[in-house]
Amino acid sequence: MWIARAVQNSKVRLMALPWARWDVRGLTINVDGVHTVHMKEQATQCANGLLSLLALATFASAQSPCGVVAQPGFGGPGGPTGTIYVSATMDPDGAGPLPANLVVGGNFGPANIALWDVTAHTWSSLGAGFANSIRVLTSMPNGDVVAGVTSFPGGTAVTDVQRFDGTQWSSLVTSIGGSAYALHALPNGDLLVGGDFTSINGVTAAGLARWNGTAWAEFAGGVAGPFPSVNKFGVMANGDLIVGGRFTSAGGVTANNIATFDGTAFSPLGSGLENNGVIVSAPNVTDLITMANGDLFACGMFQEAGGVPVNSVAMWDGNNWSAMGAGLGGPSIYYGVVASATQLPNGDIVVGGGYPWPGVAFEGRVDRWDGNSWQQQGTTIGQFIYTVEMTSESLAVGGLGNGGLWEITSTCPAATVSLGAACPSSGGANELTASTLPWTGSTFEMNATGLPSLSLLAIDGGLAPLGPLSLTSIGLQAAPPGCLLHITPTYFELALTTTGEHSFSWEIPNNPLFAGIDVYWQIVAFEVDPALQLLETTSTNALKLTIGSM
Repeated sequence: MWIARAVQNSKVRLMALPWARWDVRGLTINVDGVHTVHMKEQATQCANGLLSLLALATFASAQSPCGVVAQPGFGGPGGPTGTIYVSATMDPDGAGPLPANLVVGGNFGPANIALWDVTAHTWSSLGAGFANSIRVLTSMPNGDVVAGVTSFPGGTAVTDVQRFDGTQWSSLVTSIGGSAYALHALPNGDLLVGGDFTSINGVTAAGLARWNGTAWAEFAGGVAGPFPSVNKFGVMANGDLIVGGRFTSAGGVTANNIATFDGTAFSPLGSGLENNGVIVSAPNVTDLITMANGDLFACGMFQEAGGVPVNSVAMWDGNNWSAMGAGLGGPSIYYGVVASATQLPNGDIVVGGGYPWPGVAFEGRVDRWDGNSWQQQGTTIGQFIYTVEMTSESLAVGGLGNGGLWEITSTCPAATVSLGAACPSSGGANELTASTLPWTGSTFEMNATGLPSLSLLAIDGGLAPLGPLSLTSIGLQAAPPGCLLHITPTYFELALTTTGEHSFSWEIPNNPLFAGIDVYWQIVAFEVDPALQLLETTSTNALKLTIGSM
């Protein structure tokens, strides 16, 4: 009950703030470990005010149209050089504030696998690596990396599945009857493997197998068809598993090259993805993305989706397949393959693949779907693009030719820097950090730590820095020397913490005109005792965000 009383009394106790009217009508409390108090009416009005100022700042900024630049290498000198087959992201602290790192695998020696530390901006190998090429990667919930290492004993490709625990690699496979092309971590930590294999560690498994940490087992009946293979896993918005590849049935259920698994049985997605029979070739699904609205994007090498002409890229809305413009690629390798896909911060889809010109060799290309049409990103990139991966800062492109690894950056980059210093509280350092970068169309996430364990928080946002001014000079009580306000607040919301931590987010409008605008955030913490008496007023550092647009 004291939490409710604190909220009820906060208007009286915090009236001293000169820049905001503390009206606590319409408050709601979400008690889930990080206790959040939302001001329904007042905060909405303030948020709209911030957006209005952003709009005004847009016209004043005279920002040139944003574009992209493709250049060889990634992150500067020291990166891998050779053929890049696959990439994945690995989050070093799980749900913590650090951004996910980039892992790439391929045939580039000497280790054939490398990690890009997004925070330190350095390349390193993962352990000793491997002499053979890496063709598939994933990361586990605990941060471990799993890789498929492909060799060709006797001329036949086989895959050794290896797991890296942060120190060393260990093999999960002693024998496999074929190759693995897809890896997927289940929420409970089990590992799914897909490919064209018929057995794994002596267990019969038709292209699908599950590792529970101790032993392998076949999974859900596997897939079947002429030269069947599972090439990609995904997850539907409702949590159902998706498998894509080259097959005519999954778990004994007719499904053309794509199917969902609800934990009990497989189901088709309409009539699936296939060719129309005019040109004889084997249709294939290479990548899958679940969109924010629940739709499913699929790409690969196929002509039709649910009987609709689509040209190797298609969207499933839960009931029907639809085309995406004129599509990309074609019905066979001779027309091109859409090999990999990722999403930009604003939700646009980016794909990479290889497309031959008549009578000449393949060229690598990256294309972007903005919801209405496809646009090529940059010019020709090497001979073939095998993988595209969005990091927190830029787009990593891996493939064959011209060094194998490229970076596509925005001419309007997003940036976050700390502004000013925090003053310590009873909880520690009062530190405000960014978990993401501020891209248009994205949700920018921030995390405050070292706060007083019981405190009301003023989360302030604005468009300009300030002074700074001491908290006492603006009328706030019980503020020690050195506790400063670094920004001019335009927007505020109230929050409550009983843990000394608080995470919050800001949805940035999906409009490239906002690129280049600076936005500032800071938290002022009002520590109270169980009797609701104000003990101390302290503040975090501020964050200066420069909004970027890809």
